[in-house]
Amino acid sequence: VNTSRLEHQKAQDVVIRALPLLPNTVKFLVVGGGQDEAMLKELVKELGVGDRVIFAGQVTRDEVTAYRKASDIFVANSRSEGLGNAFLSALASRLPLITTGVGGIADYAKDNETAWIVPVDDPAALADKVKEVLAHPEKAAEISARARAMVEELYDWDKIAVQMREKVFARIVGK
Repeated sequence: VNTSRLEHQKAQDVVIRALPLLPNTVKFLVVGGGQDEAMLKELVKELGVGDRVIFAGQVTRDEVTAYRKASDIFVANSRSEGLGNAFLSALASRLPLITTGVGGIADYAKDNETAWIVPVDDPAALADKVKEVLAHPEKAAEISARARAMVEELYDWDKIAVQMREKVFARIVGK
């Protein structure tokens, strides 16, 4: 699954290009909308993987959560990224994360520690990581549990608010 805007930056096209390299049982659930939707649907037709790609469209937050729960892997193959809130949500949901680790993702996605890292624009490497995650469910569960704990420790908004009050605002207001 991927729950991001359908734009060049998010590289859903690379995931679609990886599908022919994967077993026919592997499907790609695309949740979101955007300017690349028509191009992605055309690519699906071109590659003959229409029975393996599901375009859910733009959905509510509750529906995004339901789609994550129904999925086995979160694929975030971004070409560039800020923090990647959807990716942190996937980690909090204990979904194995396969990502490029670019931009802000590198702060929390560590290869074989909290995620699986692939090069940008490399469908073959992406397919290899998907196969690895599927072949080693015990390792996927271990890495996903570690990632969940990391998200709870470092990205909990209540803890961040306390840190901001103590480290930033207290200095500004002098208290």
